[in-house]
Formats: sequence, C-alpha cells, structure tokens
Amino acid sequence: MHRRLCGANGQWHKHPAIHHCHEHPAQQWVIDGPGIKLFKDLSKCIDLSGGATTNSTNIQLWDCTAGNKNQVWIYDVAYQAIRSGVDFNKCLDLDHGNTADGTNIRIWDCNNTDSQKWLKAGIPSAMPTGTKNSIRLAQHADKCVDITQGSILNGTNIQLYDCNGTPAQQFTFEDRAIKLIQMTPNKCIDLNQSQTGNGANIQLYDCNGTKAQQWIYDGFSKAFRSAIDINKCLDVDHSNTANGTNIQLWDCNGSDAQQFLIGQ
Repeated sequence: MHRRLCGANGQWHKHPAIHHCHEHPAQQWVIDGPGIKLFKDLSKCIDLSGGATTNSTNIQLWDCTAGNKNQVWIYDVAYQAIRSGVDFNKCLDLDHGNTADGTNIRIWDCNNTDSQKWLKAGIPSAMPTGTKNSIRLAQHADKCVDITQGSILNGTNIQLYDCNGTPAQQFTFEDRAIKLIQMTPNKCIDLNQSQTGNGANIQLYDCNGTKAQQWIYDGFSKAFRSAIDINKCLDVDHSNTANGTNIQLWDCNGSDAQQFLIGQ
C-alpha cells in the first residue's frame, strides 16, 4: 500500500496527519530542493521538531530556514521512503500504520513497512527495472553517464557523453548498486577508494557490495547520493556538458550538475 502525504484542513499549523486526499490547499506541497513547502504559504516547511531523532518525535509545520537540517528530506526512490536529513536512518512514519483520518505522522526507524511508503506525483515510485537504463543529465537530456571507451577494466573512468544507446551507457539498478550490463553483469559504478572529498573520482570496478558502490537516488533533488556520506552526490565537473567531462563526487548542492534522470 502507498500513501500520499495529506493533511486535514486547519491541522497543518500544528501536527501533520494523514487524511483522505481531496486536493485542499492544506494538502498541496511544493518540493523545493530538499525542503517540503506548504503551497499556500511557501514560507512554511515540514520540520523535524527540535531536530530530535528519537522514535515518535513529531513532525510539524515551521518557518522555512535556509540551511536548517530539520527541514531537509530525502525521497529514497528504491524504498519509497522520506528520510530525514538529520539522520538518514529515520523516516516519516504513520503512527502504528493507522489509516484513519487524523492519524499522526512522526519520525521512526526506517523499516520498509507500508507505514513508511509515500508517493509524490512527478517523482518515480520505484527504481527502473530492466537492463538498458540510461542515466541522463536532467537539464541536458541528450547527455548520458558513460563508461569511457566502453572499457570494462577496473578503474575505467566514468564520464559524460552524448547519449548514443551503446552498452557503455546501459545500466541496471540492483538494490543500491548501479551495474553495467556489457558482456558481464559484475561491474559497478564505484567511488574510488571510498574517498569522500570533493573531486573524488568515480570509476568502474568489480561489484563487491561495499558502500563505495551503493547509491541512493533522491527523487526530490534528482541526485545520486553516496551511501558512505549522504551529503555527497554524483556531480558533473564544473557543470560542463562537453563530451568527456568527468563525473566526480561533490557536496550535494541541488545544482544542475547533480540532477539526473533515470530510465530507458
């Protein structure tokens, strides 16, 4: 079962709650980067009360504040979960899975139950299946993530290149791994030596299940976040769109250089 984030009229100023969806302004939201803003008053954001991450901590509406981690939310497409920017292992949760109108929405340990699955129109509700998925730069959809010269050797660089439908641009998503399907299914997009400094290189390497090969696709920001550090994202060097531009790791910043579209 999947749920949309809806609230009863007149209740949002205190505690967000579940309610039958009826397109009332109290149920209309704008995704602005990592923030979830109330459409009828864009100065108000969904906020983690006090930044506390104890189970059952309440979710509230609060004045939007730039740089406030209490208002940072990550939509984990693979699990359809809305995770907290304060603690990635905490998710928006429907109290006791109750679907009655007025049931409170709170924070809880992420557990992949129906109580933590949410849908947002315009955002993928699952990672694509199949073996010929491209990863395109959102603002330049004719540019794709590409394996340099189609090589499958360990250490081969990952770059941006004109989309051409070749096996060097065809991937499959398996749990949090991004696998190349080209003669062998055992090569993954990998963070070189698990380094997380800005500019750390992205390469092709034997799939090994380490966090260096785990990527979280954030549907809110269209970014691939590193499982080693969720505040680091796949990034196109200097926002350059020329063929051969390097794909690297960088602080997540919501820029065009970090926004990707996935699919066939």
